[in-house]
Amino acid sequence: MTRTFYKLRLVLMVGIAGGAPTSEQDIRLGDVVVSVPYKNIGGVVQFDMGKRIDGTFQRTGHLNSPPAQALNILPEIKRRHQFPDQYGGVDEHLKRFDNDTRFHRPSIDRLFRSDSKHQGGKSCEGCDSSELVARPPRTSPRAIDVFYGTIASSNTLMKDARARDSYAHDPELGVLCFEMEAAGLMNDSPCLVIRGICDYCDLHKNDEWHYYAAATAAAYARELLSVIEL
Repeated sequence: MTRTFYKLRLVLMVGIAGGAPTSEQDIRLGDVVVSVPYKNIGGVVQFDMGKRIDGTFQRTGHLNSPPAQALNILPEIKRRHQFPDQYGGVDEHLKRFDNDTRFHRPSIDRLFRSDSKHQGGKSCEGCDSSELVARPPRTSPRAIDVFYGTIASSNTLMKDARARDSYAHDPELGVLCFEMEAAGLMNDSPCLVIRGICDYCDLHKNDEWHYYAAATAAAYARELLSVIEL
């Protein structure tokens, strides 16, 4: 979904993506990632426009950064997200989907180790549960967490956990998620990219979280637009 707020000429690209969790970035299914500049990256990097040399990604192209108008709004969004009792924000906007069961939050969020093999079953029923990554339950009252940084984009689907990890741990990239649309738009129409996390870019992919991830991304976009309109 792309929405233009004409007063500020702001374009939002809203959709889903595969997450790249690390020990430093505890990204989980349903969370939201927002593209913002990181080191020499403008917020979106086209990872099939480059090559890895000695374990480091070397870009062969450049993509524009999000518009300054969009980036200037983000500090207020972040501030509001820290005060759930005062600002409903994303959580309140998510309630708009309550009447449609397709958008309800799934109950199971499983992250397998990078070397884990998919053993079969649409929902990984046959996969070895001993290969799951142990993650403590979240204590935040918020429905989701929001992460800001690099979104990787390409023309091919990322479904290799080891490759995912190499981009996520690259000190010059710090990739938070992977998708397949933003790179084609950034230079022609610079935008802020908002992605709900629907899988972990590995062989254990399924569609269970797609609707909920789309809803969280849309809820974040609505909160951003509501701040603009104040």
